[in-house]
Amino acid sequence: TMTVPEQYTIHSGETVLCLARRFDVDPDDIIALNNLSADGFLNIGDVLQIPQSGSYPNDDRVRRDHPTTYTVQSVDTIYTIACAFGDVYPEEIIAANQLEEPFDLTSGETLNIP
Repeated sequence: TMTVPEQYTIHSGETVLCLARRFDVDPDDIIALNNLSADGFLNIGDVLQIPQSGSYPNDDRVRRDHPTTYTVQSVDTIYTIACAFGDVYPEEIIAANQLEEPFDLTSGETLNIP
């Protein structure tokens, strides 16, 4: 089981809702804790404080059933794929596929989603 980090650095394609689903916290708590604007706009490289309590308030935390496999599209990154599934940590996908930094993906490649 992954531990919710106290801080998190934003990657391309990640949103407040994505992080709230992943870490099982309330998106409004992320916005409040980090003094974000109401739209929760994030920049790549921003470092956010992640709430250490609370839970995701809606029933759409799991967006796609898993475990499964996923075929990489040209625009995908490990981080956008994790966001697409909702409650999966990128690190879990990396580990399940024995990927090494910089985690470059090839369109058409099949990944295991734990």
